[in-house]
Amino acid sequence: MLRARVAVGVVVAVLALGAVVMLDEGDAPGAPPDDSCASGESTYTTDSLHDLRSFSDAMAIVRGVKESVPPPPEGPEGFAGLIGRHVTVRVEGILWRRPDAPEAPRRFRFNDLGWTGTLEDRRPMVVCGETRMKLGRRYLAPVVRHNGTWYPIFTARLRLDGDRVVGGVDGGEAENSHQALAGRSVRGAAQLVARTKPYRAVVVGPSGSPARRWQRVNRDRYRLWRERPGMPVVVMSGVTPKSRYQLYVRFPARGGMCVGLSARALWRGRSVPSGEGCGPRTTPARSVRPIVASTQRGLFAYGHTGRRVVTVRVRFAGEDETAIQPEIQTAPSPTRRAGGGNRFWVVPAEGNCPAVTVQGLDIDGAVLDEHRMDLPPEPPPGSPDPYAACRSG
Repeated sequence: MLRARVAVGVVVAVLALGAVVMLDEGDAPGAPPDDSCASGESTYTTDSLHDLRSFSDAMAIVRGVKESVPPPPEGPEGFAGLIGRHVTVRVEGILWRRPDAPEAPRRFRFNDLGWTGTLEDRRPMVVCGETRMKLGRRYLAPVVRHNGTWYPIFTARLRLDGDRVVGGVDGGEAENSHQALAGRSVRGAAQLVARTKPYRAVVVGPSGSPARRWQRVNRDRYRLWRERPGMPVVVMSGVTPKSRYQLYVRFPARGGMCVGLSARALWRGRSVPSGEGCGPRTTPARSVRPIVASTQRGLFAYGHTGRRVVTVRVRFAGEDETAIQPEIQTAPSPTRRAGGGNRFWVVPAEGNCPAVTVQGLDIDGAVLDEHRMDLPPEPPPGSPDPYAACRSG
């Protein structure tokens, strides 16, 4: 749950022209990040499962059944290239409801992502990290009543394939909560939200709009209800061709900080934890602290850095040393308990060579720190060597 407290991804995004990209009609689940687009802004966060558990009112199966174009705004500009869209959904089932939450109607209408262009020549509007409702399609989504209007939360609308939660946003990267629910059964995803701990401020004061609840949670510094020391907090998530992974951080009661990674199968798999790396809660500003984990779901390099390290460059053994390596953006600390200056990163490997070189770079691209992690020693003669190909490369 990233603590860069800019709330993103709800109704205001519909009107944020600078936050959209235009895509062809159709689906683009798991689309790669687009540097030209940005998320829309809202008044509460949805990045973590704790957010969904605390700020949504229910988990529901919804289907889009009707759409219409609202009257154009008054004035000579009219829609001015940004056309609104009313969508009506039918609620096919409520799988979980937040205690003290209002009961969702069986059918409701809301303002969804519309179009750009003109009424005669229009293209669907797509906001990074969000999902545009498509008529006839079924979704598992957290639904919420905000300022008197019900709607399925834009960032956590998960497409369904029968009983399977397919998920997928139209552009950019899905949030951690979206990734955590994708790949599960419908009931399993809903139960995961129901089991997630809510924020303490929401349990104490459950009434009010999601924006009001978020304000109380923000003042309470995002403390969880009956939180235990050492509980993992998700920092980053992603998908490889054979797994879904999450990078997390823990703060044990005895002090210090532990960083680890868990991975699960793409569809209905259980998480497989890696070993953790533990150390001080603060990291020197120019340092990189890498970890390599090999699980049955793949090989990963990950870790944390100091506040001056904006990107990391990672090269696994066996890769072409002359090739230009892409720089991976580091993510800010998920909680103030991490010392406020730590940043985090994770890179899946394409092969199975655990030897890796990691460089930390500043905002100007200058290398601040470098670490090399070598292969294990060669086994005795005649014994199998799982890394023989890595050594020969």
